[in-house]
Amino acid sequence: MFIHRRLQSLQEKEEYGAPKVMQATMKELFPAKRDSIRVLDVGAGTGLCGLVLQEAGFTNVDALDPAQEMLKAAQDKGVYRNILNVFLTGQPIDVPADTYDAIVLVGVIHHGSLPCEAFEEMVRLVKPGGYIVNCMRAAFLTEIPQYAEKWEPLVARLEREGKWKVVKMDRYPNHFLGNEGMRMVFHVC
Repeated sequence: MFIHRRLQSLQEKEEYGAPKVMQATMKELFPAKRDSIRVLDVGAGTGLCGLVLQEAGFTNVDALDPAQEMLKAAQDKGVYRNILNVFLTGQPIDVPADTYDAIVLVGVIHHGSLPCEAFEEMVRLVKPGGYIVNCMRAAFLTEIPQYAEKWEPLVARLEREGKWKVVKMDRYPNHFLGNEGMRMVFHVC
């Protein structure tokens, strides 16, 4: 698929740094026995992050994406155990609570995409002690109206309710084509 080849080419040219930031973060969070860590790649698209996770030894990875065509390309890579053709809205999906050790999102948040409320469903899906790792374009936190209005209150509320703890929120260079990225790591309680 053209989109995947283009993204992979940009990653190789170091113009798309987000997948490697996610990979390094996951390696830090899970220094051993990565093949037993169950991961959900939200917004898996064509499977680029699945490949990067596999390179790091994460082999128990599921893909979730609302676009069937993208998931077909992801499935063809052979790096995902299960393929979920679902759009996260904040409403429960047909996956049991506490299924995953980690959820990763790379470049998933953009205009018209994942609603803030979807993070509440992600918390339900991650086992206590697990992590949610989100790598996104930093500017989208202020440019996308719902994130500008709802994100900080949501993060604070989930922390206040004891559902997650903020482990890390930091910026990194070259998320995508020179745009600054924001890495967020949440520890699910």
